[in-house]
Amino acid sequence: MILNKLAQGLRSTAEGLEWFESLSEDDQRKALHALVLFCGRLRPWKWCTGSTRSGGLFRLRG
Repeated sequence: MILNKLAQGLRSTAEGLEWFESLSEDDQRKALHALVLFCGRLRPWKWCTGSTRSGGLFRLRG
């Protein structure tokens, strides 16, 4: 998947943008949804500062 290659630095940002813009609106939504799921698995809130956490940027549903 191109998102994985972008994340690994195997494709340039320009290539990623060109690919994304070539997708239909529906496929863009699907790609963004896949990216959200992937990022959620990374648990980015682990690396957030206390102020970011307390500000609610990374609120988790319990």
